[in-house]
Amino acid sequence: MKINLNKYLGKWFEIARIPNDFEPNMKDVTATYELTDNGMIKITNRGTINGVEKEITAMAFKTEQDDLLNVVFFPDISSSYRILAIDKNYQYALVGGDKPNYLWILSREKTIDKNTFNKFINIAKNKKYNVNEIIIL
Repeated sequence: MKINLNKYLGKWFEIARIPNDFEPNMKDVTATYELTDNGMIKITNRGTINGVEKEITAMAFKTEQDDLLNVVFFPDISSSYRILAIDKNYQYALVGGDKPNYLWILSREKTIDKNTFNKFINIAKNKKYNVNEIIIL
């Protein structure tokens, strides 16, 4: 899939996800993508756990594939980040990790229309993600 990285940059709201170890009980999650001077992508994830704000920053490297980034959270922890689907206006995105239990539905706003949500669920299901585990935030 051809992705325009410049259109993808900016702030996204997490609408739904498959639960994972690094976002336990996290709510009000946002991810902001910024292009750095050296061509890397700075990712700032923010959210709250029990009312306390948390933030983590990662760096992402572009790969040969337009829809794939390599994200490094700590010097020794990295993961693939694949944009599985995105609407033509870059308002909604379906993102998966390198493991089938990493999946997020993102929106530029705090909501998503039902048709887009269901379309993304079907895409994830066809790509073998366990959509039965998805939690809506």
